[in-house]
Amino acid sequence: MAEIDYVIPEITITKEGIIDLQELYSLLKKHLIERKYDLEEKKHDVKEGSFEIKWASFKKVDDYTKFNIDLGINGSNIKEIKLKKVKAFSGNFKIKFESYLGKDYEDSFENNPILKFFRTLYDNFILRDKFNQYNKELKDETYAIYNEVKAYLNIKKLE
Repeated sequence: MAEIDYVIPEITITKEGIIDLQELYSLLKKHLIERKYDLEEKKHDVKEGSFEIKWASFKKVDDYTKFNIDLGINGSNIKEIKLKKVKAFSGNFKIKFESYLGKDYEDSFENNPILKFFRTLYDNFILRDKFNQYNKELKDETYAIYNEVKAYLNIKKLE
C-alpha cells in the first residue's frame, strides 16, 4: 500500500444560504482539470432534503509521487428554489478539502521489507527537500481551490 503524508488533514467551508450547485460543481471540476488532476466521483448520494458528494482527485508528479486532493460536499435541510431560470438550492452546506502526498503509489517497494526500509531512509534523508517542496506545492494548490470556492460563496479568504 502506498505511503501517505497528509499535507492538509481537513479544512472546511460552511455556508447557510443559497447555492447554485451546478455552478459550484463546474467551478471545482474546472479548477482541478486546469491543474491536470484526474477526477473520480466516489460518492453521489441524494436523499430527501440532503445530499453527499465525494471526489478523489490526483495528479502524478513523478513515477513515485502523486498529489491527492479529496473533496466532500454535504447539504442538509435542502430546498430547491428558482432564481432567474437557474435551479438553486437553499440550506446548510459543508465543503471539505483534504490533501496528501501518495508515495510509492505503485507499491514497487512495499512487498520486500529490505527495500521498504531503504525506501524509508531514502525518503527521509535523500529526498527530504524534494518532498518539502512537493508539500508546499500541494498546500498552495489546495488553498487555491479552497479560496476560489470561498470567493465564489462570498466568504472571506483564508491565507
